[in-house]
Amino acid sequence: IALLAALGRLAGEVLGEQDGSDLNSVSARDATLLAAGAGHEDLHVVSTALQAMDRESLLPLWRIRLARCARASLRAESPGVRAAAVRAFGELRGMGAETELTAALDDPSPLVQAAAITALGRQAHNPWHTLRGFATGTLVPPPPACGPGSLLRAAAITACVERYQDRRRYFALDTRFGERLRELYVEPILLAAVADSDFVVAATAAPLLGRFRSIRAAAALRGAFLADRDEGTEDVQLAVLDGLAALLAAGEDSLAAGERDTVVALVLPVIDRAFDSADLRLRLRGREVAVAAGLLHPELVPGGASLRATLPAFKRHPQQPPVALPFAAPRVRCRTPRGDLVFQLDGKRAPNTVASFLALIRRGFYDGLTFHRVVPDFVIQGGDPLGNGWGGPGYPIRSEWSRLPYERGIVGIAHSGKDTGGSQFFVTLSAQPHLNGRYTIFGKVVAGMEVADRIQPGDTFQLLVED
Repeated sequence: IALLAALGRLAGEVLGEQDGSDLNSVSARDATLLAAGAGHEDLHVVSTALQAMDRESLLPLWRIRLARCARASLRAESPGVRAAAVRAFGELRGMGAETELTAALDDPSPLVQAAAITALGRQAHNPWHTLRGFATGTLVPPPPACGPGSLLRAAAITACVERYQDRRRYFALDTRFGERLRELYVEPILLAAVADSDFVVAATAAPLLGRFRSIRAAAALRGAFLADRDEGTEDVQLAVLDGLAALLAAGEDSLAAGERDTVVALVLPVIDRAFDSADLRLRLRGREVAVAAGLLHPELVPGGASLRATLPAFKRHPQQPPVALPFAAPRVRCRTPRGDLVFQLDGKRAPNTVASFLALIRRGFYDGLTFHRVVPDFVIQGGDPLGNGWGGPGYPIRSEWSRLPYERGIVGIAHSGKDTGGSQFFVTLSAQPHLNGRYTIFGKVVAGMEVADRIQPGDTFQLLVED
């Protein structure tokens, strides 16, 4: 897996350094390794090989060979392999892959559908009708709200912007064409998405909208930041601040002086609200935007220490278990279609994380959930009730970082910043020292690591406490 991943990162650069006599031998060697990986018995190896296949790093003869491998994997049992095959086939065949990519939109897995949307955005001759249909939700099956449909809409929104920017570079001399795309497709989609009730859609659109520097974009971002939401408020607000940072940044498309004054007037209430937020991430990000864009006189921008010191007292959510002291925690059995894993929980180093985890298990929160994220040789991750990586139990838990190292088989809590963990947990498939001291460790796999190695995206699981 590590070899194939490295080959994918380096092949294009290495190929570019070869002279004409060596090009064919380099392409042959790379294609042979990638084809062998695509035919491997380990599904993680297969998906890594497919991810490493890149049109720019191979001569045409070898691209054709690998395109056959990718096409064969489009029918694989694993949705993770199918998604990787969709991406690879699109890269290798370009516009010639449109028929297969369109067929992949009907795949039962949202992961594969999202890959097909992204690939069509990059490769199809005219993808705008399809992208707009998914971005606005008209081609997305009825919710659950913020569920798999959010994944598809987010993929389409991102693909719209990437396609527009690619076409804009390609048609650099024809500004009318670029402006037409922007007016008809891209900007209306982003303006509607940033105000959407689905917080995943709004949070995806906000940073992208900031690239389209205008008073209209600033007004839409301000509205999204100040809007009342049932869930995901902080996620959207952080995304809006990222969008404002892009909108106010200096560059080729910077705002004109008159426009900037209007935009600053729109943005200042957002910065003030960020400074008063109970979420430290919002406070500090608001400060970064204010300083980088020169929105306030330096003496009026609060320092990081001040923003930390004036945080309001933390309020525990009523569904969260009471504060726990260190205790001897039980084991938990994780049943999957590929076998069982057994976690030994660490109630001594992470008592509150373990207490929350056990409380969620006992109330049936995890029943039927999936491993929505699988990264070969890195982690398997599950516990999201939305199934798209954005969900949680409805409350955050405080981080309980320790000096324990992230070795193979460690169970940790996923988060989007300190003290923002919830129900999503992950198991490391190999040592990951860069995670040390940054994510709460609350257990270790003591049986069934070979099962963890076989987990694929979309696999369901059930957690049972072994008292």
